[in-house]
Amino acid sequence: MGRPSSWTQEKLTELWNLYAVERLSVAKCAERFGVSAGAVNRGLKLIKDSSPEEDLTEMRQMSMALHRDLIQRAYDLLRLVPPPVTAGKDGRVIKDPITNEVVRDYGPHLAAMAMALKVDESSRKLLGLDSATKVDVLGTVKYEIVGVNPEDLT
Repeated sequence: MGRPSSWTQEKLTELWNLYAVERLSVAKCAERFGVSAGAVNRGLKLIKDSSPEEDLTEMRQMSMALHRDLIQRAYDLLRLVPPPVTAGKDGRVIKDPITNEVVRDYGPHLAAMAMALKVDESSRKLLGLDSATKVDVLGTVKYEIVGVNPEDLT
């Protein structure tokens, strides 16, 4: 893996889209560009350091648009009737022996729910909703001695 002498603006834009919008890992981005993970991290740092806040806001909005689209697609999958469970070479549809209803495969539904949850977690992270918050607590402490005769203390 090589180390780019410099990142062009075009390559930095492509890097940001792969990393922040398409959510590729640093390792996958490095593989795509044929560079080391360290080079990718330096490229991402260049982007963050050189981007005005308006650009970062626009990038976040692009990411959130993708997140909303992915969550919508997951919900669309959940609205579909699950496929039937089949068996054998001929793909015979399996029926419940008691109710005689077609047995359904809810695996795709579970995968869609897991994907929606993962995208939601990513969105919350992007928006900083799950970040730690600092709470300042102010107060005073008053010490009081109760039930002691002051003459007994001397």
